[in-house]
Amino acid sequence: MYSVQSTTDGTYIYAIPGCVGWGFGGYPIPYDTKWNSAKAFTILATIIGGIAMILCCGTIGDGSGKKLWPFITGSFFVACFFQCLTFLFLRSNFCSIPPTSIDSQLSLSASGCALGAGAAMGIVAACLWGVNGMLAAYITKSPPSEESLPEAPTSASADVKA
Repeated sequence: MYSVQSTTDGTYIYAIPGCVGWGFGGYPIPYDTKWNSAKAFTILATIIGGIAMILCCGTIGDGSGKKLWPFITGSFFVACFFQCLTFLFLRSNFCSIPPTSIDSQLSLSASGCALGAGAAMGIVAACLWGVNGMLAAYITKSPPSEESLPEAPTSASADVKA
């Protein structure tokens, strides 16, 4: 693998003997358990929610999937929970390092990581997983039985003599 770096002194080509972690500005990135957990929860939320969406689309057309709806409902709520857990990255070591020790290309506020467009999409995704779960729970609810329905009024026109 080769790396090309252009500077004011000229262009340099470096031969790199394998894969290396670059970090930011020569500083290693302090990935910790919270950061790695947030990455794992992102993947799990996407997989579980995606499977639930596929099952949801497959069971709407025919009435044979009534037993799947409780599973689909639970899957949507689990995806919502996991999507919320992706915000663990805000408590990670990466967001607690002082901004002066990192390259200026990385946008960190004075108090650590800030909510950007990606975090806003994560909040919207968590809300939508929850809404899908509530809608699936509504579909799961069984319709009222025939005995619980009120009787329809009889027609008065049948009693009228012509």
